Amino acid sequence: MTTTTAGTVRSWSADEGWGVVDLDPVVGGGSGLPAVRDVWAHFSAVVGRDVGYLVPGERVTVDWEDVPHPPRTAGRRAR
Repeated sequence: MTTTTAGTVRSWSADEGWGVVDLDPVVGGGSGLPAVRDVWAHFSAVVGRDVGYLVPGERVTVDWEDVPHPPRTAGRRAR
């Protein structure tokens, strides 16, 4: 399911072509998933510009999908 919401670009790495957008307001949290506060954005997903880049502080509209991830295992190492 795709969700559309507004957000603010927190950071953007032009050299690496990706950044983070803080969503406004916090959305999600249903079906056992945590609330989504930010999303990762790749330059290939930037629409409406000749070159895919964003500027920190810029307001944007984001279409995103909540994808479940395995829980993080802080402090564990594979042996």
